[in-house]
Amino acid sequence: MTIQAFIENAVQGGIPRDAVDGVNVYELLLNPELWKAVGKVEGWNVHDNSRNLYEAKPHWLYLQHRMIDALAEGKTLEQYLETL
Repeated sequence: MTIQAFIENAVQGGIPRDAVDGVNVYELLLNPELWKAVGKVEGWNVHDNSRNLYEAKPHWLYLQHRMIDALAEGKTLEQYLETL
């Protein structure tokens, strides 16, 4: 997925266009509401990334945390989003 496709999915998922236009992409991708909106479009709101029920988290949150890990490992946003 490209950065532009991610943003378009966020808008399709309910984020107002004026909330994303002109905003730094890194700032956007740290916003959990954006990930929730993309999760609605992509079907990521299933709780399936946990070893036990008490740690269950929505899939969009798991993916957002993976993005942060990828950046910490020296990958670019584009490289990470291509894996989605």
